[in-house]
Amino acid sequence: MKRTYFIDLYTHHLEWTYKPPYPDHYSNYNTFADVTGDGAIDVLITAPNLIILSNQGHVQGSYDTSDLIHNKRAENGVWSGDLNKDGIIEILVKFDGDALYCLTTGKPYNPGKMPWPKSLQNSINRPVVP
Repeated sequence: MKRTYFIDLYTHHLEWTYKPPYPDHYSNYNTFADVTGDGAIDVLITAPNLIILSNQGHVQGSYDTSDLIHNKRAENGVWSGDLNKDGIIEILVKFDGDALYCLTTGKPYNPGKMPWPKSLQNSINRPVVP
């Protein structure tokens, strides 16, 4: 059974788990950023749709696309930041197929609350050393 696990790396304590509403064989992509503007880091999951979880594991929002009907899953990932420099957070989601979605929650962009807005990079666009 596929789940997302939130584990405290200092204490090794399992804080919470989330079972997405999709079949276990689907892959998913995760990233971390405050896209809800509440000052707390959110967990963004794609597969087969975009799901926004609070840092407590509660669903705060989701976005379904027509790609779900045809392709049934996400394949390419999720990124967040201020793409057009307007001070508002944008979320880019690439689903299987040709669709690239640019979504927003309308909340202000704070680079200090974007610790992992894209794969292996921080909000200052520098590679993260593993």
